[in-house]
Amino acid sequence: MNYAKIAVLVVAASQLVLGILFLLWPGIMYHAMGIPVPMPGTNYILAMFAARLLVFGAVLVVIRRRLDHHGLWLVAMAAIQMIDFAAGVYFVSAGHVALSDAAFPMVNAVVFAAAMLMVRVNTSTGSCRQECPRA
Repeated sequence: MNYAKIAVLVVAASQLVLGILFLLWPGIMYHAMGIPVPMPGTNYILAMFAARLLVFGAVLVVIRRRLDHHGLWLVAMAAIQMIDFAAGVYFVSAGHVALSDAAFPMVNAVVFAAAMLMVRVNTSTGSCRQECPRA
């Protein structure tokens, strides 16, 4: 197995684990992230978030076999990670989340985004090269 497939599997595993945790045990995630437990209705929003984590994780597992044909998925995951990082910067800057609680997820987001973009560059001979719109 090459670097690209390993990188995609690591990101996929993180998405699947986080999806399961946010779906089944949101209280544990609040505690782990140092966030006060909100009203129970908020768990509905987290369940919707968990669904996206689970689907993206599953998709990454499936596409790892033909990464050259699935560049758009890699770019989409990189974009999600960049938005995660930007959200971390905002919420830490606004004083809503402590840097000590956000640092690991923010660093993870940068590492995962870079990994997905590096995999995308290394597999850029695939169909996304012709199908993805140019800015």
